[in-house]
Amino acid sequence: MEFLDTIMRAMELSRPRLEMIVSKAAEQDWKAAAWILERRHPKDYGRKEYIESKDRTGEPDEIDLSKLPDEELLKRAKQIIESRSKSA
Repeated sequence: MEFLDTIMRAMELSRPRLEMIVSKAAEQDWKAAAWILERRHPKDYGRKEYIESKDRTGEPDEIDLSKLPDEELLKRAKQIIESRSKSA
């Protein structure tokens, strides 16, 4: 446990320096700034994943995966895997 505690302390001590490096990089590189925004404000700047499905009429229906509960995501992932393994 002592080794693990030492590692955890070292990681925590390095955190302010790493934050400073990223923050400083954001002044010169828009990607670093975007990275900070994406993590600090995920609802506004986070990645949004979409899948296309068909509604009951057969029309395309976009689904915002970030709004689905974990159970529904798991269910849909299993359905996709099963349908792809059947078509292979």
